[in-house]
Amino acid sequence: MRKNCYYIDTETAGFHGLPLLIQYAYEDGPIVLHNVFDVPVRDTLRLIEEFCDKTCVFFNAAFDWFQLSKVYTAWLLL
Repeated sequence: MRKNCYYIDTETAGFHGLPLLIQYAYEDGPIVLHNVFDVPVRDTLRLIEEFCDKTCVFFNAAFDWFQLSKVYTAWLLL
């Protein structure tokens, strides 16, 4: 296991839709399910900013990072 890293996956509503769920775990910790539409916008923004400060491991990095960038930009404009 890598130290100081997040393991991240996103679930979307279709290929072009917004992410609905961000699944992540920090190091050996529990898997956390972050439902984008059930929490305040600022919580999602802070979570994505936290990912930027650490090493991240993805199954499909290009797709997942695009989805995180997309929801971050949309929420930032609210």
